[in-house]
Amino acid sequence: MVDCREFDWKQFDAYRRENVEDHECDAPFADGATVLKVWEDAKNRYLSKLFPEHQLVMERPISYEKDTDEMRRDFSELHEEFQSFYWSFREKLAAAMDPEGHYHDYHWRREHPEFNDVCQCMEMMYSWMNFDRLYENTIEFPWEWRVSHINRYEADIMGHKVMLQPGMKLMKTWGKICGWLGMGEEFEKFRIRQSQLTNTKKVNGTICLSIHPLDYATASDNENGWSSCMSWREHGCYRMGTVEMMNSPMVICSYLKSNKAEMYIADQEWNSKKWRAWVIVTHEGIVMNRQYPYHSDAIGEAVCRWVKKLVEEKIGWHYNDVFHTDIIDAMSDACRHGIIPDDPHYFTHFMYNDISDDDLGFIGDPEQNKERWRSEILFSGEAQCMWCGDYIEFNDNTEDADTLGCCGHREEWVCEDCGRTMEDEDMVWYGPNGEVWCEDCYREHVKECDECGRAEYKENTYTINLPVTTKVAKSWYEKVKDHTDRHPLSFLVRHNWWTEETHFDEPHTEQRCLCQHCMDVKQAQWRDSNTRERMKVYFINATPKEGLDNGFSDEDYDARYNVNNFTIDATRTDFTAAMQLMQPHGWERAHRFTAPADWRDTVEVYYKEQYEALAKAIADSRSNYPDGAENHRYYI
Repeated sequence: MVDCREFDWKQFDAYRRENVEDHECDAPFADGATVLKVWEDAKNRYLSKLFPEHQLVMERPISYEKDTDEMRRDFSELHEEFQSFYWSFREKLAAAMDPEGHYHDYHWRREHPEFNDVCQCMEMMYSWMNFDRLYENTIEFPWEWRVSHINRYEADIMGHKVMLQPGMKLMKTWGKICGWLGMGEEFEKFRIRQSQLTNTKKVNGTICLSIHPLDYATASDNENGWSSCMSWREHGCYRMGTVEMMNSPMVICSYLKSNKAEMYIADQEWNSKKWRAWVIVTHEGIVMNRQYPYHSDAIGEAVCRWVKKLVEEKIGWHYNDVFHTDIIDAMSDACRHGIIPDDPHYFTHFMYNDISDDDLGFIGDPEQNKERWRSEILFSGEAQCMWCGDYIEFNDNTEDADTLGCCGHREEWVCEDCGRTMEDEDMVWYGPNGEVWCEDCYREHVKECDECGRAEYKENTYTINLPVTTKVAKSWYEKVKDHTDRHPLSFLVRHNWWTEETHFDEPHTEQRCLCQHCMDVKQAQWRDSNTRERMKVYFINATPKEGLDNGFSDEDYDARYNVNNFTIDATRTDFTAAMQLMQPHGWERAHRFTAPADWRDTVEVYYKEQYEALAKAIADSRSNYPDGAENHRYYI
């Protein structure tokens, strides 16, 4: 039995003070013995029986061989340590094999297929920093060479020839190339570290089983260079889950203690975790869920067998002797075959549920546990404020997992639309009539005027389109003019590397939102003939109010209305009308427009034969498309 009054909680209290944020609770700070009464009651149900009296952490030595996941992590750290070496190697190799820089010029490479083998060789060498290559220490040819049955390639590097073959020793070949590139010293440091990692697969360490509150709090905080969403230090988005694990009657914190990295809390040393996993102990089974920061069947099996032995000896529950590396699937199979009464479903509250198909463990003996067997297993304990100790009710809001405090003892705001609780006034958004909304509901109901910034209900706003200016149009034209055999004004220009086609989006109009007041001002300006020729042209969409019923005259509409595509800004409205004759809406009134004599002199011309093409569009629009000009795009 554990009694929280028997322990010194100096380090735990210091860690709480350090990591509970100021805004999370306004109540007085509660001492450790008060906060941990929930933990004490939970662990005393049965887990405390596994530990010696007055002891919350047990240790034992372990000797094991690293598996692929752990080796992959070690080599990932090697990659980070020697990044500057790797990028320097890439740069010097590229300068030696491709001095003209053709590697990134795909157009040139298509015209010079003989260069492809050089590119394949460079890409193969770039991949030598990958885990599989470093771990196996062998050269592997690219897929394109393998399917072409190429099993030898002579690379030319600064006049030096090197014969490459699949299966050759990677580090020996790489060292020779680095010597030619003047990187021999840097490579030797890299080679020594790679050799150390490859030749130290068997390791000795210390595994721990703990129900100590500070081990739950530091479950993802350490000095070994890894973290997770449960980190207190880094404000992990599921850090409240560690409190639920601490207060769970069935969860043990297991970890591999670091023998090198030192972690200090309140000026005292604490175990830094090199590897960690939760172990869920129930009648139904012993389940180790996701391991951090890597998966190790060897460590996992050692821990699970240790826990199994303790539970059978100290509590009297029994489990089948078969160790499963896929315990969840094994339970499902056993249930389907009638070996166990039900397939247990493990779930949590605020805690991120890491239960998956590659979890480890033992299935409980159904003969002894049949009457107590459950199909639903909640392995979260109570959520609790780590400042004042108050209970936190689970409300199915995952955002509440992103805290260590109760946010109680202070004012709260509730969204009038969705009912969400907001603990900080900075999270509150007020509607046009003072409604209290969360940001999501505010964005759903309100738009802000781009002219005056006033917030209005969406149904009381207008969406307008500014025309494409000559600057934008010219930029678009310069972009597409070399990629099409059509006349440059064609809007549907496409290209991709497989079909030899090019695609560029057409120039788009800028969209703006106006409130009723600003819309009235714009209409008034348009009615003023003195202002009219100096203004930029505005377009209005038909939603939410029909533009033609909003005080625009037919002449204004004729000159300005086009919600679809391309318009060139001009200083005179008749020029804008001329440009719109290239659009369906303009064609409907083509017979009403006569181009002024000085049209070509006034509007800067960027398109070949633009004037003649426009004249042809005017002449042909009625005769060629009498029944559907508005639905036909005309290319000029």
